Amino acid sequence: MNQITAKTNLFQALTWDDLTQWAGATIVERGKTYQRSRYVNNLAFSPTGELLAWVEGRERYATLVDIRDGPHLQAKCTCPYWSNCKHAVAVVLEYLAQVRNHQEIPVAGEQDPRLVQINRPTASRDDDDDDDDLDEVDFPVRPSSTQRAEALRAYLEQQTKPQLIELIETLARRYGGVHEYLRDRLTLATADTDSMIAAAEQEIGNLDIDTDWDEEDYSELNLTRLREQLEALLAHGRADDVIEMGDQLLEAGARRVEHEEEGESACDIRDCMKVVFQALARSSLPAVEQMRWAVDMQLQDEYDLCSDGGREFWRQEFPATAWSALADILHKRLAAMPVSGKKNDFSSDYRRDRLSDWIIRALEAAGRQAEILPLCEREAERSGNYMRLVNRLKAAGQREAAEQWINKGIIATRDSKPGIADELRIAFRGLREQAKDWAQVAAMDADNFFRAPSLHNYQALRRTAEKAGVWPSVKAIALAYLETGKGHRAAKDPPWPLPEPAAASLAAGRRVGMPPFPELATLIDIAIDEKQPAQVLRWYDLQQADSRRRIGWAGFGNQNDRVANAIAEDYPDRAIAIWRKIAESHIAHTQPKSYEHAVIYLRKIKALLEKQKRASEWQALLQELRKQHARKRKLMEALDQLEQGTILR
Repeated sequence: MNQITAKTNLFQALTWDDLTQWAGATIVERGKTYQRSRYVNNLAFSPTGELLAWVEGRERYATLVDIRDGPHLQAKCTCPYWSNCKHAVAVVLEYLAQVRNHQEIPVAGEQDPRLVQINRPTASRDDDDDDDDLDEVDFPVRPSSTQRAEALRAYLEQQTKPQLIELIETLARRYGGVHEYLRDRLTLATADTDSMIAAAEQEIGNLDIDTDWDEEDYSELNLTRLREQLEALLAHGRADDVIEMGDQLLEAGARRVEHEEEGESACDIRDCMKVVFQALARSSLPAVEQMRWAVDMQLQDEYDLCSDGGREFWRQEFPATAWSALADILHKRLAAMPVSGKKNDFSSDYRRDRLSDWIIRALEAAGRQAEILPLCEREAERSGNYMRLVNRLKAAGQREAAEQWINKGIIATRDSKPGIADELRIAFRGLREQAKDWAQVAAMDADNFFRAPSLHNYQALRRTAEKAGVWPSVKAIALAYLETGKGHRAAKDPPWPLPEPAAASLAAGRRVGMPPFPELATLIDIAIDEKQPAQVLRWYDLQQADSRRRIGWAGFGNQNDRVANAIAEDYPDRAIAIWRKIAESHIAHTQPKSYEHAVIYLRKIKALLEKQKRASEWQALLQELRKQHARKRKLMEALDQLEQGTILR
């Protein structure tokens, strides 16, 4: 059986349910409309058996649909959605309609223009182009931007000098940006760089905002012109002047970006700052002063405006003596910086960390590595940056010292900076895991579990307790804790088999906001994970009996559905009851999208009843729903598709 025959059999066996599961009810309905409207043209098989067609829409799209056992449908389309779109659905339906009408379907060649369009790179496919009158058979791939540029250049080269002058003058009259560009070129041609500096300073002044600033003011900016002015000044040897304007540019640019809703001008300012950093490398400043200036600018930069220019500047090679001098300058600045006495002064700590990071970088480049760890130790206690110190100690192979500082850091930060304390405990766990000290790793995982019970923390504890060889005892105590709230320290039979964690505790007792005992949601999740349907049902019934703990029915993919999936094999009637209640809660919303969600659960009921050879019960349920919701037309259509067999009937 060849490829085409095999795939035709799969396509012809498709049901409405298959199509809906693949594309969704809304897309299927749109695909039906496209097929009925005769938007699908020149249907064919590809050489390997996929369906291939042109589909009319806003444009003419090439669409390819493949199928494999399952059935598993897959599509490619040159429309913006690319995959399982309405065009793909329309192609499948058109194919089945032609089979129904006994029409012969041809096989396309390997160089068919539709295949060329589908397989070309996305960038070419998405290239904007107004040449809609191109013949798609002769030109299956539209001209690229490069091709259009080459055609324009060829056209300009054919023009005489007077014709080009007339064209440029027309453009200058029509477009203000062209006029400004030509004026700047004239200024440079007369070597009037002072005028150019004045013009650039005016553009920087336009960046500044006042209390009446409005987003529409951005349209008045011409940052492209400013960048070109800075580049021109740099080309004419005015690097020092460009640097001087760089201070003003960063300050005004930061104020601008701060007041913009989405930082609209940030990219353009970043491009201008890139020129400033290029000027820095060519300025009259000594190397150390260049480096200090660059550091100052990047420390002031809160909006990533110096990132591109700074990255390029620091690619230069600077002598170790310059790095050493820079380290000393920055060291003095750090020593003069006051240490905040406040527990949560994040701004002060952040500034210290950024400055000390630059000192470390300078010390490394200067070959003064011996000074780095002492600096990290001092700053850990001043700004709370313990992780930087721990990472350096780990890299130096000083594991014992790293653990000591981790404990010190946890105690110092667990109340004021719990995120840092959490990170430190993770680092401690990583050290003990590297050493294969599974008892300690499991002890830390147990600490996490008892503080914040969840399936994730239970699974982590299970993995490490198994490696430590103590999982049966740990499991019994962990599950008892979820039921009663009695922790591992109170356990006697069996006794708790793990040591106390060597890492300092994050906090005493259970995490604030955890639900009361028994912790039913986690018990349900664990029973599902361990495939214990009787336990799933036991905890679920307790949860449903408590109005404070019930899970809402309409939530898509919620715990009710997971419970039904877990018990379907052993307790089919209970699973069906749960799915029905979820479906009815979606139907009650009386929205087409909600009906799609309802059908997902009705489909599960149908599959389970048919598997148990109880198809008559499914039909009875379907009729009941039809009678109860007869006035909901969209729901009736969704039920029709769920009930029908193969599309080709």
